[in-house]
Amino acid sequence: MEFETLVQSRRSVRGFKNEKVERTVIEAIIESAKRAPSSMNTQPWHVHVLTGSPLEEVRSLGFNDEFVRYVGFAD
Repeated sequence: MEFETLVQSRRSVRGFKNEKVERTVIEAIIESAKRAPSSMNTQPWHVHVLTGSPLEEVRSLGFNDEFVRYVGFAD
């Protein structure tokens, strides 16, 4: 795929299906993401995959200050 086509076909998704994503798909996505470039090859990302009860707990918090504290991004 040409880069220009790739960029132009990109889209944002804000609605999600309530279907389980297979572990192999998640692993493939993470493997691809690990190859993404980073400034000075710092690779500053951390990936957390939640399923079951932990996922439901995070969903119940919503994306607010309480959620940010829960996942450890707040100072």
